Amino acid sequence: MLKLFKEGKKEASRFPKESTWSLLSGEDNGQPLVVRRNDAASDLLGSSTYRTRIGVAMPFLRPTAHGMPDKEESEELYRIEDAICERMSADELALLVLTITGGNVKELVFYTRDPKKAQRALDAARSQVTSHLVQNYVEDDPEWGVYREFVRS
Repeated sequence: MLKLFKEGKKEASRFPKESTWSLLSGEDNGQPLVVRRNDAASDLLGSSTYRTRIGVAMPFLRPTAHGMPDKEESEELYRIEDAICERMSADELALLVLTITGGNVKELVFYTRDPKKAQRALDAARSQVTSHLVQNYVEDDPEWGVYREFVRS
């Protein structure tokens, strides 16, 4: 019998054209925590293509007593986030799935299809940032463990 279709696991790798966000709040060690979750990112869950997580951390320069940025610093962090996202999302290279703000730091969580290329894009964006230290890590995470921590089943 002629097989016209490949059998196996359905590939869920449709990069979302538009993001939809949920705002979550909670506490971590008694301090406020604010999370923005990209709900459209669930379109990539189970993808064998976007399996590497890149975390980008930006420690606050002037945290409040509650470990959050003041209004002026928050606006600067949004500008940095936008610049990083512009480079990381080009050609569907990486998708921002979470922002986690609290504990004196803002973290951006991406999943990428090409960690080396994404690192170069991040390095290019980092070279333009003069106001904040921009740190990062790269880790294989095919199950999207960090994203799933913020999704209720």
